[in-house]
Amino acid sequence: MAYTSSQIVQAVPTGILGGGETTSFTPSFTQFTLGNGTVDYATYIRLQNLIVVQLKVTLGSTSSFAGSSSFTCPVTPAETSQFAIGVIRFNDATGEEYLGVANMSAGNIQMRPLNAGVTYLQFTTTSSTIPFTWATGDSFTLTASYRVA
Repeated sequence: MAYTSSQIVQAVPTGILGGGETTSFTPSFTQFTLGNGTVDYATYIRLQNLIVVQLKVTLGSTSSFAGSSSFTCPVTPAETSQFAIGVIRFNDATGEEYLGVANMSAGNIQMRPLNAGVTYLQFTTTSSTIPFTWATGDSFTLTASYRVA
């Protein structure tokens, strides 16, 4: 049976890793406008020096991507640049799903779709048409982890 990262984090007893309660946060986005979309959840849990972030956003008719999208970390990271700190699923309301990677850049969590149109997968940048043409009901879901001081 496969478990989601949310189920795994919730199953870890608080005393073992020094974890605490799941905490909600309000992400501040760059190159993405939420508009009338919704942040379905934006939570994190701290397990000693590790932060595990989960985010789901559903776009509305006035939501838009303008370029290399990122959002603020809920807790200041120990390192401001790290690659592949998490996984993103970009969901087209038509049922198609696309994979991406979360990177830490300048202390923010950057959302990077993967380009499969090359010999080896490579990071690309979100835009109004990447990884697909965004519309009402589309969403993205992210799980990422990083170290704090």
